[in-house]
Formats: sequence, C-alpha cells, structure tokens
Amino acid sequence: QDIEQQEEVAAPVVAAQSTLPEEVRALSMLHWKSHWKASQRCLIDWPTGPDGLDQKPLPLHPGVRRGVLPNGLRYVILRNAMPPKRFEAHIELHVGSIDEDPDEQGIAHMMEHVCFLGSRKRERLIGTGSRSNALTDFQHTIYHIHAPVKLEDGRGMYLPALEALYEIAFAPEMLPHRIEKERKAVLAEMQQVNDMEYRIETWTLSGLHETNKLGSQFPIGKEEQIKAWQQKDLRNFHEKWYYPGNATLYVVGDLDESEMIDGIKKVFEPATARHKPSPDSAIMEPVWGEASADAKSLFRRKIARDRPEQLHNFSLPMIGSDHEFTKAAAFDTKSGGKPWHGPLRIFRNELLEGLQLNFYAKTPVRPLRTYEDIRNLVAVRILVGVLQFRIVSRYSSNHAPVQIDHSDSFREGCAVTSITVNADPRDWRNALACVVQEIRAICDY
Repeated sequence: QDIEQQEEVAAPVVAAQSTLPEEVRALSMLHWKSHWKASQRCLIDWPTGPDGLDQKPLPLHPGVRRGVLPNGLRYVILRNAMPPKRFEAHIELHVGSIDEDPDEQGIAHMMEHVCFLGSRKRERLIGTGSRSNALTDFQHTIYHIHAPVKLEDGRGMYLPALEALYEIAFAPEMLPHRIEKERKAVLAEMQQVNDMEYRIETWTLSGLHETNKLGSQFPIGKEEQIKAWQQKDLRNFHEKWYYPGNATLYVVGDLDESEMIDGIKKVFEPATARHKPSPDSAIMEPVWGEASADAKSLFRRKIARDRPEQLHNFSLPMIGSDHEFTKAAAFDTKSGGKPWHGPLRIFRNELLEGLQLNFYAKTPVRPLRTYEDIRNLVAVRILVGVLQFRIVSRYSSNHAPVQIDHSDSFREGCAVTSITVNADPRDWRNALACVVQEIRAICDY
C-alpha cells in the first residue's frame, strides 16, 4: 500500500511501500492480511431468508400524497396534527457543492445566503411565531419554514409561508448590497468552522472519496473565489440550477390535504419552467420511484441534462450480495474492473492531543424497497452491535478504545463501515498492538 504523510495544509508526500517507516510496516502488513476478499474467514455467509421476501415490497405510508405541477415541481404532502395547529414547508433544490464548476467553489452556499436572507417575504414572517432556516450540502440546498396555521387574529400563515419559499427559490432579488453583506458573512463562517475537527473531517473525506468531488469540493468553498463573484455570477448559477424541474416541495402539518394542494398550485404554478426535457412538457418521466433517481450523482432527481457524475471507489459489494456494486461504482465489473483498498494515510498536527486510527470499508447503499432489504439492514445492525458488545466486554470500563459503526449515508451516496481506535500518542505502539489484537479477534470469531 501507499502511505501519505500530511502536515497541516502541506501537499501530501507519497512513498512506495518499500520506503515505509519501520514502525508502521506491521500496520501495512495487517492491512494486507485482513483483506476481506483474500480471507474466507472474514466473509459472512448470509443465511437464506423466508421465500418471497425479496418480492414483497414495503408498504407505502397511507397518508403521503405526491404530485407534480405542469412546470415540473414535485411536491409531497402529509397531514399530521402533531403538534396541533402547526405546519412545516421545505423546498429542496437538488443542487449542492458537487455541481459547482472549478471557478464556482462555494457559490451554492453563498447563493443560499443571498436568496434566504434577501427575501422580504420571509422577513415579514418574523414575529408571527414562525421559524425558518436554510442549509447547503454536497448534493442539495434546502430552505424551510415552520409556522402556526393561523395567528390569533385569524390570519392564515400557510400561503405567506409558501410565498416566502417561492421568492427565495425562484424570484430572489440579489441586490448588490445584500450580496456584499452575505459575502462577509460567508467569509466569517469559513473562519469559524476551520477548527481541528473540520480539518480532520475534510482530510478523511478526501481519502474516502478520492474518485469524486465529495473529497475535494466542500460546501464552504474557496476564499479567493468567494471574494471575486459578482451579481452576474450568482444569477448564472441560479439560472442553471434553481428551477421547478430541479426542486421538490414538502409540506407536513395540521392542514386539510385539499388546502395544502390548492395552496401549492396557487403559489408555485406561476414559476417559469426551464431546461425542459421536451418542447411541450417540463415533466421528466418517471417522476417518482427508483428510475427517477440518478444513481451516478448521489441518487438525486434526474433532470433533462446530465449532472456531474460522482462515482465511488467501493471496496466491497453491496451488503447481502456477492457481486453487486450498482451504477455508482467508479469501475465496471463486467469489463474486468475490481474494487480496491487503501491507501494508508497519516495525518499529523502538533495541536492534536490524541492518537486515532480509522479503518473504513465503503459499499454501495442497499435500497430499502422490500422486506428482504429490511432483513439485511436488521442483520447488519445486530452484527455491529454484537461485535461492539464483545469488544466493550474485554475492558474494565464501558469506555472501550475501539468503536465499530455502520451507516448508510444519503449525504455521500454510499454505506461506510468503520472501526475507530483511540489511544494515548505516548503509547502508540501498544495502541497498534491493540488494533492488531481486536481486528484478528473480529476476523476469527
């Protein structure tokens, strides 16, 4: 395996295995010896379940209603009386930092600030018992409002909340003074989040996602680019991505279904359709279901034009299968492509007070469509829980230095199994010995 050594923000230095420091050579060999495909004792023989589970679809929620407007906007509604006389409305734009061009790194996040805080209609909700917020991630930008159904004087809040979301998403003013104000806010936020925890997280993601933008294009962006954008740059990004056919609206609350749908149609149908899949329709078929998601771009809603592909360097096939890697894989098994492991990476910083070792295995997300999918999910949770319990039981306290976790990350479009070991850096040799002991025990038992 290769080894990368990184000092703070210095460029990685890569060396061949033959030049590995003697102190970590044993760890490198451990990585090779524990290769899952090369050791049959590590492979789980999934027992066959009851017949027909893979053909039995999970039931849909009886109260959920879905629809699509003529301009392409999808909507999902659910009547829910808890808490009473309240509702929430969220609009999701299926665009995030991975959709940015090389000279746009951070513009999705800045767009969120300008659209959200520049909305006059959102400001009018202040003082009505409403709450609102927004967020930008790798794959989407979300704006949401929580509000009472009616005020004490009888005025309804449902339509004003929807009108605020409409203005935020499809009719932002983007005034020059607002852009400058939010530019300062974004730069201040960049300084605020740049702590050691954030550096380690981004460094870890850069190794885990070396074949896509998840490892290099973070939502916070790049300072020199943020300082340079003008109004036309924001408008160009808005024109590309902020349109009904690339958005989904969610409404949940103590409202009649007919009132929810009527309000959605009244407020959002006037939004102009753009980037239509055909000259006579703005609706991209299929609208719902597995076929409506783009597996090569974090399973987001398909649109009429290609999204930037975000493919994964999976190290194992989908859990519960022997060879399924999905279209999200960065290799094609049919043409001889194979999963790979590594490299071994080391992050050093004088401000770190502890030593942590992490082992990761990345697999495709297993969909939850049938009872067989649920069965596999429960089996994985049980397995992880049992392994963690056995490790904890080997120590006198409940704070075992070894943690095992498995998570399906919709944010990253993959499933990750991890083993984390924490130790005193002054006793790192014994920590490595602990790792070897625990990994061998897991493989053996």
